[in-house]
Amino acid sequence: MIGLDKVKLGDNEFTNLKGVVDTGTSVIVGPTKVVNALTAGIGANPDCDKLSTYPDLVFTIGGTEFALRPDQYILKITVAGKSQC
Repeated sequence: MIGLDKVKLGDNEFTNLKGVVDTGTSVIVGPTKVVNALTAGIGANPDCDKLSTYPDLVFTIGGTEFALRPDQYILKITVAGKSQC
C-alpha cells in the first residue's frame, strides 16, 4: 500500500488517497465513488474514435507525477472488426 498525493483526470481530482500497486494486473480499480467522479466527463463507454480527446490520468506519488494517456488507461477491445472501449 502506498500513499497517493493526488489522482487527477481533467478537472476532477482527489487528494490524500491510499493505493495498492499490483504488477500482476493490467487494470486500475478504485472505490466506486472516486472512479465515478473522476470519469464523469468520459462516461462508462468512451468513444474509441475520440480517445485522443480525453485527458491524461495523472497519479502524484511522493510529489512526482505519473501520467497515463487515454490509450493507456482505456481498454480497447476489437472483435470481428468492431472496437469497443
